[in-house]
Amino acid sequence: MPQTPAPRSVQVRTLGCRLNKAESDEIRAALAARCVDITDATPEVVVVNTCTVTAEASKASRKLIRRSVAEHPGSTIVVTGCYAVAQPEVVAAIPGVNLVVSNQDKDHLASLLAGDVGVSASVPVVPARPRANLKIQTGCDELCSFCIVPQTRGELSSRAAGDVVATARALAEAGTREVILTGVHLGKYGWDRAEGRRLVDLIAALSALPDLERIRLSSIEASQIDVPFLEALAAEPKVCRHLHIPLQTGDTRLWEAMRRPGTLEHFLEITERAKDIIDDVTLTTDVMVGFPGEDEQAFANTLVVTELVGFRKLHVFRFSPRADTPAAIDPRQVETPTMRDRSERVRDLGNLMRAEWLQSQEGRVVQVLIEKAGPAHQSTRGRPRLSGLTDNYLRVYTRGPAGLVGRLVGVLVSSAGQDSVEGEIVGRLPVLQDRGGFHPV
Repeated sequence: MPQTPAPRSVQVRTLGCRLNKAESDEIRAALAARCVDITDATPEVVVVNTCTVTAEASKASRKLIRRSVAEHPGSTIVVTGCYAVAQPEVVAAIPGVNLVVSNQDKDHLASLLAGDVGVSASVPVVPARPRANLKIQTGCDELCSFCIVPQTRGELSSRAAGDVVATARALAEAGTREVILTGVHLGKYGWDRAEGRRLVDLIAALSALPDLERIRLSSIEASQIDVPFLEALAAEPKVCRHLHIPLQTGDTRLWEAMRRPGTLEHFLEITERAKDIIDDVTLTTDVMVGFPGEDEQAFANTLVVTELVGFRKLHVFRFSPRADTPAAIDPRQVETPTMRDRSERVRDLGNLMRAEWLQSQEGRVVQVLIEKAGPAHQSTRGRPRLSGLTDNYLRVYTRGPAGLVGRLVGVLVSSAGQDSVEGEIVGRLPVLQDRGGFHPV
């Protein structure tokens, strides 16, 4: 990008995973440190952080780029993220796009825009939310046969533990109560660094921060989980009782064809041990339908495993051929109507299991981190509608003063909905079914 005066205002738009969202937050923080307005409605620069994990994600990325050009015709349009890496020529050819930035250069995007590349300065954190994504790692070396991410994210690359802890401390001091550790291959945090720190060591260091109340893991592969790791999580009260462990398929033959890390047998063993070791743990997962060669029996095996584990939430998606991946050229492609039918069937199962779990929460007192208060028109007798999460990933709605945003409160669950529960804030009642205390109201 030509060296021009630093923009006075930048807007950052994001698609995709938690890692993308964490990186967008870092871009905003770095820009704010340079006195750039990141909330301006008429920005001089628009940064579009894209995704390409599926064909739908690529389509959504193109749509967001074009919309950004249309909505801000006088702005400089900068595109980054995985779609920008996978299809840089296509992105650059979109009318109105001025600059395409790779994932490798994304960390320096603020410096690039401000014209101070190479300047090393501490970057303060923008005003914090109650929950914040915290990037600790990127890159992957597993090479699953359907996945384009190793091509777009590159080799394993972990942030230094000291940098992670310093960022988490700054977030906590600014008001964040929960950090969600994010990465492409979270379980391999530290593998690429000589300092020898691993994920469990990083969690211990973060747990020592006095202002931080919760540490949540984002997606982690079962191959990177063993019993000592589960025991370490169970022993630390600040670690959320929630593990998102991707399944993709419950069929052994397809697991091997997908080149999934580890084995299906280990997956089943470790999810069972997690339920034994971590009290009331919530297990969530990703399920893919329509991988090449998936017949009805293989799909039935996925349903069996999904029900056996008892996942409390599913992310279901259809196989999408990605360029230069082995699965994209497999001749045994599954027809779209079959994939659509199977995705509906596994979603139905997931919804049923989730409904049973939500209903089981009725009558319990749970600890909720209040994330936001609804608008005034949603208030009842001056008590806004509040929304928050428990540490084991239960979405809770209640009523109370907006000043509770960012605080942990006890909520007596009264009813279950389709994807969440409702309840009333309790005063000084003990939280019998949850770890830790809460702030009396």
